[in-house]
Amino acid sequence: MTRILTTYSGIAPAVQENLRFGVQHGRWGLRREPQGWTKGMSFDWHVIGACASGLRRGPRCQPEEWVTSAVDVYLFRVLSPLRWESSCFWPDETAESELKYPYRFDTELIAHAIQVPTAYGDPMPKEISDGIRRASNPKAESVVSLGDAKWSELVAAIKKRGRQSV
Repeated sequence: MTRILTTYSGIAPAVQENLRFGVQHGRWGLRREPQGWTKGMSFDWHVIGACASGLRRGPRCQPEEWVTSAVDVYLFRVLSPLRWESSCFWPDETAESELKYPYRFDTELIAHAIQVPTAYGDPMPKEISDGIRRASNPKAESVVSLGDAKWSELVAAIKKRGRQSV
């Protein structure tokens, strides 16, 4: 089984700036420990869903509406354990001199595709799509488990979509 952290990144300019900064610097941060995570546990991958479209009131919606939308998808290999850091790092943290995302880990971007359907299995497994939806609620990031074959299929599909959108 593959363990994957699912998160959501909204459309606000400051949020998008942090997303670009995190991708460029190979690091991600969370406000708190993710749901389903216990001390010493590792996760192998990180999926960010960003900029959901096609929703009446945004990504904080019921599953029936969520599966009619699309999100930008970023797939990262996780390179380090989740750790707590006390220094400001992200643009909004340094601008405000306020620590916001102290739980951090290093990443490597493997694939990115724009506006991937959130419908279960097309190409996102329910566990990933629903994990992204739940993560759109503040501090609701979670670690999900997925069979290795399903995960490999998703990675291949996102890589293929990413090449097509360039």
